[in-house]
Amino acid sequence: MSNKPEKKPKKNKNKPVWDLVIADLTMYVESVKTRGTLAKLKAAMSERNKIGIKKYGTPLQAFNGRNPLVDAYQEALDLCVYLKQAHIEKPRLQISQMYEMAQDLAYELQVQLNVPL
Repeated sequence: MSNKPEKKPKKNKNKPVWDLVIADLTMYVESVKTRGTLAKLKAAMSERNKIGIKKYGTPLQAFNGRNPLVDAYQEALDLCVYLKQAHIEKPRLQISQMYEMAQDLAYELQVQLNVPL
């Protein structure tokens, strides 16, 4: 069920979600991180937005016909496996806490979706 690909998103009049995330990030990061890091993160997010528009033909918007929790759950599962791979390949990096956070996130999304075991 939740590993089944979601249908193609429908374009609508809502503000692109990446714009909202970048705005939220600006408020958060200015209080805790350096501006250089913020600029790099914003650039990376803008690039991901462009990739998504190219792939789907529309920016990510709320009420696009897809289930965002299914998308988030699938991405969280992928995040777990990528962080585990990084931990194996680069054990000197401090990735174990991020890996545990990713597992927690995947679990919480699974609970929200009521995914059958």
